[in-house]
Amino acid sequence: MCACLGADKLAKFKRIETSAGEAPKVNNEMMHVETLKAKLSAFEEASKKQDPIAFKTSWKNVRQGTWKQKKSIAGGVAPKRSLADLP
Repeated sequence: MCACLGADKLAKFKRIETSAGEAPKVNNEMMHVETLKAKLSAFEEASKKQDPIAFKTSWKNVRQGTWKQKKSIAGGVAPKRSLADLP
């Protein structure tokens, strides 16, 4: 039984040694190029926003003689939808 267990333990190290001949994936130039292309396309998609949210600043009467700045969405709040209307 002891020889069988030893062979299993050695097989693990033999697998590691045979895969050591492959090129390391850490400093692979092609992987860096693919990653940079993916990041660039993600930034380009994010910059194509069509309707940025605009905030309007106005004044709100808090109490007599005291005014405070308030910000509200310029287009107003979106109308309520029912669950049946949602995709």
